[in-house]
Amino acid sequence: MMSEYYKAVYDGKTVLVRVEQDDHPGNPLTRSDPIRDPRPLFVMSHPRYDLGDEDAVDKGWELVKKSPKFDKGWLEEDMVTFNGERVPECRLGYCANGWLDLLCLHNDRMVKVNINDEYECGWDCETCCDPCEGEAGKRGFQYRENPDYLEQNINGLFTAAQRVGFHVMPLYIYDHSGIALAMDRSYPFNCPWDSGLVGFILVTDEMLEHCQSDNAWKLAESYFNEYNRYITGDVWSICVEDVSDELAYLEKKRGKPLTIDDLDKYDLKFCARQSEVLDSCGGIYFSDDYGPEEAAKDFFSITDMEELT
Repeated sequence: MMSEYYKAVYDGKTVLVRVEQDDHPGNPLTRSDPIRDPRPLFVMSHPRYDLGDEDAVDKGWELVKKSPKFDKGWLEEDMVTFNGERVPECRLGYCANGWLDLLCLHNDRMVKVNINDEYECGWDCETCCDPCEGEAGKRGFQYRENPDYLEQNINGLFTAAQRVGFHVMPLYIYDHSGIALAMDRSYPFNCPWDSGLVGFILVTDEMLEHCQSDNAWKLAESYFNEYNRYITGDVWSICVEDVSDELAYLEKKRGKPLTIDDLDKYDLKFCARQSEVLDSCGGIYFSDDYGPEEAAKDFFSITDMEELT
């Protein structure tokens, strides 16, 4: 992990300030709930990564069904059948370890079916293959929707949210030596091998009113930017450290007076490892006009901050 070092004045004392990547940042989506505290809902699905809001599909359907524009007649177009019998008002959910979740919109419950009771599971449960194709399609399950990227229940929510007039903005992922997200398909999110659609952001009029915004895209983008920085690791911590004892040790060892300006990278790392931490803060997001100096001043009232090279 790369660290940057600064000298600064803290509480009248010359100190060492260490800035480095925060390796345990908090997920910004967990600070609030999109239902109780209306804000954009991140609905995402990926076989390897845990992305977006928790229980986002259920929350999205809750919002859709509250809309006065919701019509249960839509569900007649997208029914699930099991052994030739229709499962009322259900959308196919997630297959894992031989269990199939059916999202029942009639009674707001997730119906679990153990497909191993009568059938050998022919699904690749790690990647949730399409139940309309291959071995899975021979096990008694049929589903009319066949989306290219999203799991079926998410695809149904995407369609329903558009039908009731919600603002829906697609999300794309680039997965190559780390992951990053985007709200458009600009490079490299148009790569046919390492990128693709991973979900969407849902914004309702209630969310706009609650957040005092009249622009759904800008509101979604403001939450997206912070979440994407969290995903990409662009979150930082600042430590304020007293290095006076370490300087005294190095002065004695070398037989000459030393200041922070005299320290090389090796000595800086030594001092940072041994020194007393006076103050620290993590979960900081930097931008073009808000860097370490501004953050240190805001959080610690630090002055005269100067980078050490």
